Amino acid sequence: MTKKQTQRLGPGGFCVCVKCEHRVPHERGTPCLQMRCPACGGRMVREGSAHDEARKRRRAMTAKA
Repeated sequence: MTKKQTQRLGPGGFCVCVKCEHRVPHERGTPCLQMRCPACGGRMVREGSAHDEARKRRRAMTAKA
């Protein structure tokens, strides 16, 4: 994402694991993409972000198959 496309999701919210869907509160100043899941070690994305929406679409597609 370019700087122009950056989402502003605010200081609250959650980070969600792309593997196990474990949720942890977002820490202000630390991007979720730089965090690892405390449950499984997977990557985290910000809940409600474009990355999270893509993760949900992929998960829905694999569930249908």
